[in-house]
Amino acid sequence: MLLTLRIWWWRARPAVVAAAVLIAALATARVVTEPAPRVLAAGRPLAAGHVLAASDLRLRAVGDPPVGAGTDPEALVGHRLALAVPAGLPLVPELLADRFDVPVPDRAVVAPVALAEADVLRAGDHVDLLPAGCPQTTTRVAHRALVAERPDAGSRTVLLAVSPAEATTLTALRDVCSLAAVLVR
Repeated sequence: MLLTLRIWWWRARPAVVAAAVLIAALATARVVTEPAPRVLAAGRPLAAGHVLAASDLRLRAVGDPPVGAGTDPEALVGHRLALAVPAGLPLVPELLADRFDVPVPDRAVVAPVALAEADVLRAGDHVDLLPAGCPQTTTRVAHRALVAERPDAGSRTVLLAVSPAEATTLTALRDVCSLAAVLVR
């Protein structure tokens, strides 16, 4: 009986090896997936305020493209960037300066600011921002900040165009101070 088993094993050896190789090949085989969608991205680093040209754009494969990223260069050419973007970043409408209700001044950045007075502000208004109950500072935080976009009804968040230095201050004070807006001319 043992001799019969050895003979059977000896004759079945090539089939067993072939089956093992097939199982290993299937286990390590790559799953074929759809190619990543291609969207328009910055072809090189671009500065804030740069007006987009067709030569600035490249189609780039992105595994999970952001909402609003597209493939039509005409939707972006001629528009100005609101902030600097690195090469390869998918371009979406939120990066464009002219997406706001009013034109944003050159070299300004747009920052979201929570204000109790948001319901009386309109796009195009200028405000000074003052700290309220803030031990860190008692001086004006932003001068003639431009309301770039009308706040949604019931929202306290206003998008203000400010200098980069003012944006840094606003960010630092956002969690520790309340801010009050004063309309100015």
